[in-house]
Amino acid sequence: MANIGSSQDVPNRRTAKAARNDNRPVTDPAPVDDATLAAFLEQIRSADSWSEADARLRSFKPQLDTPTFIQLLRLCTDQFPKAHGPAFRLALLLAEQGEADAARTAYDDACARGLPHTQSDRFFLALHWTRRDWEKLATLTPELQAFPGALEAAPWLRVAFARFMCGELSGGIKALQIHAELHPGPAAHIPLITRWLIEAEACRTARHMLAALESLTPDLPELTVAGHALDVFAPNTRRDRPISATPAPDTTPVAEADPDRAAARDWALKLLRPERKAPKHDPLAPDEMTQLEQALWSALKGEYDTAADGLTAFLDRPRPETVTGRVSETLDLIRALSPLPAPRRALLQDQRGDCLVSERDPSGRVALVFSSLADRAAGMPVRFLDGILARQGFQMIFLRDYSRCAFTCGIKSLGATADATVAALRDLLAQEEARQLVTIGMSGGGYASLRYGLALGADALFSFSGGTVARPADMQALGDQRVPVVARLTERRATEADFTRPVREVLAELTGAPRLNLYFSEDSREDRAHAEDLAGFATVCLNPVSDHGRHDVFTTLLSQGFSFTAQLEPEPAS
Repeated sequence: MANIGSSQDVPNRRTAKAARNDNRPVTDPAPVDDATLAAFLEQIRSADSWSEADARLRSFKPQLDTPTFIQLLRLCTDQFPKAHGPAFRLALLLAEQGEADAARTAYDDACARGLPHTQSDRFFLALHWTRRDWEKLATLTPELQAFPGALEAAPWLRVAFARFMCGELSGGIKALQIHAELHPGPAAHIPLITRWLIEAEACRTARHMLAALESLTPDLPELTVAGHALDVFAPNTRRDRPISATPAPDTTPVAEADPDRAAARDWALKLLRPERKAPKHDPLAPDEMTQLEQALWSALKGEYDTAADGLTAFLDRPRPETVTGRVSETLDLIRALSPLPAPRRALLQDQRGDCLVSERDPSGRVALVFSSLADRAAGMPVRFLDGILARQGFQMIFLRDYSRCAFTCGIKSLGATADATVAALRDLLAQEEARQLVTIGMSGGGYASLRYGLALGADALFSFSGGTVARPADMQALGDQRVPVVARLTERRATEADFTRPVREVLAELTGAPRLNLYFSEDSREDRAHAEDLAGFATVCLNPVSDHGRHDVFTTLLSQGFSFTAQLEPEPAS
């Protein structure tokens, strides 16, 4: 597999086999003799400062094996008790060597010596990577800088791999995009991470990743190289058969070839994300995962009664509340949809683009939906949300922002700025002959729903657990420390033609603004602070959802029969 890059450092079940297949020789030098070691030690002891000792260490490094280098770092740690540098370098090296306890001790020592908090990501990247703790690694958001070192150690590449291993396709794609921005040039990371996934026996995930990348940048030659490697080596995996694998003669295609089946699995993983926090003695058995996927697959096909029966059977077995809560809520949503009239149009198939347009609805109503930062529709597949809106009489235009700026700087396929994107959306709505428009935003798409809705003159604007400000300083003023990477990206990239002003400033300049409907969990301090920042405006309606401990209120409200149509129609006369 040397033709698609090397992954000497990737930890997985097949590391030993990967090492045998790697054509590169091991580069760790042989141990030094006692006389040479004594000379090195004497030079370190004679250094007057850590910076001088560090310079000498760097000159020694090509001649030192890892144990000797660790020994010299320990000497520096003792010799310069006020410097955090030697303790931190020791922590990083011990973490890469898999000595987790010793690494954590060295890291705590570095922190006590004044290690800047901005350096902590480097340590935890190394620690979680070596320990194969994909859950924790997937949540890291390293500082936006290009770390020195080999490609295999690039921080955002490791984060991307961890997110793929956790089933977070869109999150992994975002991490790869950030890595590409920090490392411009040939996309050597694509074959490399494909190899990692092959060795981790996650070929289905690799297929999804390459398909998503191809939809964004179809002409990359590295995609062809990675795809060829996947075709060659995927049959050697035992459990994770690629979706597009060629079936054997005289057999029907595998069920996973149905895009709804893949969407159902992604939906199931999203619902069961808390399951990884459940007690280890109560894991989800493979047949139970299949049962859940089958039920959700039926829901995507519009077979709501079958889906409800499947989810009911799934919930019959006692499970942690973190799991039953989400699945029960999904069951309530499916039951609420069951009596509604069937859609009068074909439903949208998610092609993972950033602007997906469904068929027109006879009513002429259009719902402009801004995705969350995870590029999802509140955890549910895009096709399922389209089914909900179709039953309420809306055409759906589903929007994503792959630039990770929460739509503040426009949408890539529509315009280079927010103003250009508004103009393109206005043309698109005219082309679709929209007679009524609502904008809908969930979580990271809430601010966009309000700003774009006001710019487009929408009839009603909806934000579910969304923001009302975008700049880092405004976020901090509301006590919101979430998604700092997005806020920093927005501040760095935004121009005067983009959307960064607080919604309250825009509203203050408008006359005759449409109705803004903000829904948020009463128990979420940050979401409540964003919504209450608009309190006092006549056209703003604040709708707190009580007894709801989660950030996502969208699914909860839909399961209770929430209707966008009712918000458009005038209230009946008394």
